Amino acid sequence: MVIYHHPKRISAEAAVGSALRPVRMREAFERIGEEVFDVTGDGATRIRKARELERRIRTDGDETVFYSESVNVPPALTWLRRQPWRMNFDYQLVQRLHDQGIPTGLFYRDIYWVLEESKAVNLKAFIRHRLTPAFARRELRHYQRSLDILFLPHRDMGKYVPFPFANTEMRTLPPGGEPRDLPEQASA
Repeated sequence: MVIYHHPKRISAEAAVGSALRPVRMREAFERIGEEVFDVTGDGATRIRKARELERRIRTDGDETVFYSESVNVPPALTWLRRQPWRMNFDYQLVQRLHDQGIPTGLFYRDIYWVLEESKAVNLKAFIRHRLTPAFARRELRHYQRSLDILFLPHRDMGKYVPFPFANTEMRTLPPGGEPRDLPEQASA
């Protein structure tokens, strides 16, 4: 069984890469014959599904792995507006599964925040350039303790991770788009 985590609702009609990839990865697991247990959706839905998962894991002796698709904003920030006391929910889920011996992997979408200038002249800039990177570092610290594999879109991204992941393997996982033929160029 694959425990499939994504801190947003998955939509089959997704057209943008950051929304399309989670759909394609879930489909790929099903295509190879894996049973997929979703822990996706809004916060309340993920909490409910995590409770179901805990009951299921206790009674299920199947080979289980955990795979997560990250979002551009650290999951803790998605909880801040409505339920700040839950901001560690997603990290604690990964940690609990890791502590139970379930192999854990996560596709980390965006490390580019490390390279951005940290100027903050208004609230939006402050959130983008100061608050988000602080939460992203915090997120990586959690993952540093709880992941077996950190998947990155490109092998060179690993050198921008701001601290070592000594007990975590880093692997490249390519984009989740559909292959298609490009139109031939007319010769000049």
